[in-house]
Amino acid sequence: MAEQLSLKQLSQYTFATDERLAKMESGTELDEEPTEFTAFYHRDRGGVEEDVLVRDVNEIIEESKWGPLLDKGFERIAYLLEGANTIPVGEKGNGDLYELTYGNGEPAVGDKVQIQLRQE
Repeated sequence: MAEQLSLKQLSQYTFATDERLAKMESGTELDEEPTEFTAFYHRDRGGVEEDVLVRDVNEIIEESKWGPLLDKGFERIAYLLEGANTIPVGEKGNGDLYELTYGNGEPAVGDKVQIQLRQE
């Protein structure tokens, strides 16, 4: 089993995701499915694994909409692209990763997730 990746480690894959999205938007024919930068995430609930592309890995700052998560020990946030869905994921200082939601003007913490590189 592949080791779990931190959001900081995943940030190195965002350039490839951006390149792939630019090709899709321009109508350029895509090469085969990407392997080296596609990750999958695994939710504790129900054991669901989904392939995702990694995008926008950032540190959380107080002024951002995710700022209140700083009080709960979160340090980073990333957006995972699962098909047409964008999934925000937050990382705590201890390395735990959680799916996040935002509603009613407040961020909320959802299921714990694991993110690993897809092994072909």
